[in-house]
Amino acid sequence: MKLYRTPSIFAIRTLRRIRYGRGAGVHSPYGYFFTTQITGPRYEYYDDDFLAAWHETQPQQGLHARRLDLDVGKLWYRMCARMRPIRVAYVMVEEWDAPFYGIRATPGAVHVLGEEGNHPAAAEALQDFPLLQNGGKGAEEGADLLFTDSPIVAERYLQTAQEGQALLLLRQKHTRRAIENLVEGLDRGLVMDFYDCLVIVAREKYHYLYRSTL
Repeated sequence: MKLYRTPSIFAIRTLRRIRYGRGAGVHSPYGYFFTTQITGPRYEYYDDDFLAAWHETQPQQGLHARRLDLDVGKLWYRMCARMRPIRVAYVMVEEWDAPFYGIRATPGAVHVLGEEGNHPAAAEALQDFPLLQNGGKGAEEGADLLFTDSPIVAERYLQTAQEGQALLLLRQKHTRRAIENLVEGLDRGLVMDFYDCLVIVAREKYHYLYRSTL
């Protein structure tokens, strides 16, 4: 399978859900778990209602931007809840208003989520974790999860990522080709393409690429 072409007819989310929703075409057991349990579970998930209500209090945007921000925010919280990271990094290159994603962090921030086995389920609790570090280049080193808009930062992170560590990479018009080059250069790992963003999970033995949708 290849990455979505952008722009394409699959910019329409309903078409993505019909063709690739609910794990359709995903043959990797872990990829199927990710698609059905983290991306699009059939039940309300870890304070989805809180995040949606909180998101409504933010400054008004266009309908597509508001829906995308909320969907990405929900995906990020589900990843934090189910993948059980200790360190979470945010490395953003573009102008970025973090609260739109329900995340209280500045670019280059690293959060510590607590001791292994003691992770909060509530979205509001995750927002309030203390800031460990705030400093540009290299902030992603050692993070279990990375949130970024930079293919360059993503590539640097994946070079040293350990089994199970993962990143969420926002797709933008001017980074389309760089993202394609990044994915083409991978020889292992799980790539989930959601059209507006990608998730890449470090895996030691296999290389999978699947399309899905938020």
